Amino acid sequence: MRFSRAPTPLQTQVSTLLRSSEDSSRTANAEEIRSVQETNKPWDNEYTLNFNSKNKFMLRLISLCPEAQQDVAVAQKTIASSISTKEAVNFSADSDKILLAKGGPDVLLKRASSVLDASGEVVALTDNLKDSIVTMQSLWPSRGQRVLLLARKIIRAGDLDNKFTIQDLVMNANMDLTVVRLLAAEAIARQCGIVTSEKVLRYDDLHSIELSVYDTHADTDARAQNALSLSGPDMMKFSEAVWEQVCRFDEIVFSHTTTEQKLGIVNEFQARDECVGMTGDGVNDAPSLKQADIGIAMGSSIVDALLYARLVFVNLEKTIGYLLPAGSIAELCPVLISFFFGLPQILSNLQMIFVCVLRDAISSLSLVHEQPEADLLKRKPRSVKKDRLADWKLLLHAYLFVGIPLTIISCAMGFWWMSRAGIKFSDMWLTYGAGRVQTTNPEYLNEILNQANAVYFFNLGSFSNGSTFSAGEQSSGDENIVYTGMQSSLE
Repeated sequence: MRFSRAPTPLQTQVSTLLRSSEDSSRTANAEEIRSVQETNKPWDNEYTLNFNSKNKFMLRLISLCPEAQQDVAVAQKTIASSISTKEAVNFSADSDKILLAKGGPDVLLKRASSVLDASGEVVALTDNLKDSIVTMQSLWPSRGQRVLLLARKIIRAGDLDNKFTIQDLVMNANMDLTVVRLLAAEAIARQCGIVTSEKVLRYDDLHSIELSVYDTHADTDARAQNALSLSGPDMMKFSEAVWEQVCRFDEIVFSHTTTEQKLGIVNEFQARDECVGMTGDGVNDAPSLKQADIGIAMGSSIVDALLYARLVFVNLEKTIGYLLPAGSIAELCPVLISFFFGLPQILSNLQMIFVCVLRDAISSLSLVHEQPEADLLKRKPRSVKKDRLADWKLLLHAYLFVGIPLTIISCAMGFWWMSRAGIKFSDMWLTYGAGRVQTTNPEYLNEILNQANAVYFFNLGSFSNGSTFSAGEQSSGDENIVYTGMQSSLE
């Protein structure tokens, strides 16, 4: 079956139903043929049924405005350019209306009985034509594209019953539709980075492919990604074995899903020890938002939410990595050295308090306000069961590679200062306060010890500030951010 490439004015009117960003290109295309504003001007919108996940379609009832009805020439021109020639003959400008429909092909095609051919005339929807539409409907999603069906129906004056509300009339009239055309939206999943593979498999391909269990933390960038596109009707046929196969794909797009199916997706991934984040902004998303490990109802702010949630975790790691060397081991070691080896305490208690209360607190605030690093959202997700805020790598770095060298150097500088002032290290080693200078001239010892305390403190601060500056240098400017996640279609 072949559809006309250029939309008719009525198709342009139908396209005004499409307000999402992926339909902006079609509106621009319609503008090249005829002004959308001029096309809409003769028509009044009497009722609109917005899309919801239960119906999976959107309806709009339109009629000629009073100004167009009064001008016979305008009315005839508008009607002739909007519907087929045969339909225009019997169309009453005063009382007849047009019902426009947009939705999933699997839903609206069942309600259609005719179709527009390439010349714009209405023909019966035969089995062959329906098979052609179904084939086209299956081909486009395999490329990661979203498919919409546009349809219409002429509502005669005699079909309207004043005993019913307009809402009931519109719903009851949503049968015997005429298929106007199929629309393939941009490959949204591919555009935002959810799907990167050239080949996207479908439900029918699951039985002919075997994949190993997906490892979230493995480096999969070096190989081709396994991509899968599924719809809500496909999920109704799932068994436990099929779910096991689905969850092994690298990239999965779910579309046309119901509230129950969204919740099922969350449960299936959680059953396989995955951390699931669910986004949504409506009542239909509430159950899955509540069930998910991370429920985010923030609309377009989701990318920022993910970015700054990771930033909080990273900045806490930096802060802990900064506090542990100077705030723990570098303060503990002078006390232990004095206790076990009889040396004077090279860092005073008052200085320890000053380090913890003032210096560390002020420096930590600078790390807390660090800007996100360029590759923050490109990193592999962490495991909530295995990865910890202070893991063995951070502790090894803080104590072995920073804390111990910092303590040794600071102690060496402090005792070197005392030795330079005439108080040799050998005179203090294992004396426990009974050394020569300690017993003969304690005032001089205290004076030099205070100076050595200052040397230790200054050395401690210099090293700590250096680590603070090095942490800040890891951030580089903004980059494009790609968010990957689950997506339900026609929202």
